[in-house]
Amino acid sequence: MDVVFRDVTEDITRKVNRSTRVSHEPTPSQTSWLSPPGETSSSHSQPITSRPEWPESCIDRSLHVLPQACSVPVEERAICYFLSNYVLIPRQAIVSRGYLEYLLPLYSSSQPDSHLSVAVSAVSMVAFANRFNAQLLLPQARRIYVKAISLVNAALRDPVEVKTDATLMSVLLFSLYEVRQ
Repeated sequence: MDVVFRDVTEDITRKVNRSTRVSHEPTPSQTSWLSPPGETSSSHSQPITSRPEWPESCIDRSLHVLPQACSVPVEERAICYFLSNYVLIPRQAIVSRGYLEYLLPLYSSSQPDSHLSVAVSAVSMVAFANRFNAQLLLPQARRIYVKAISLVNAALRDPVEVKTDATLMSVLLFSLYEVRQ
């Protein structure tokens, strides 16, 4: 599959300039959706300037409430920051990010409350807090770090978990946390 990119800047500029020269009065076809039920836009000799009277049964009051802006939780933003700056390998060889590329397969196969996931959350939060000078996030990062330490401690006592790559990676992430803190 080939992708072709074209520079259409001049075409868009020409269209915008042309549209600004044209009169801004709406045409009947542009105002037909403003007409109350039963009326057509052709019955208006001038553009509609006032709000049409709609039957109360046609008005949905829930549409008048604007939803709050979507916001991504800071924990998720921190993980995205950490993965993009420390884990993912950049496409340009010039940039020297992404030295933890072996973390991604382990992280993607781990459970959300596993010691590796919690360790990634702790390191992500402290890296995010330091990068954006968000000192208020450091206590939250410390709480996540303490939880991760207890989970890794339990994994180190388990004869099966102690031998896994995820446990080793969690311990390596703790060293990164200590440096970033």
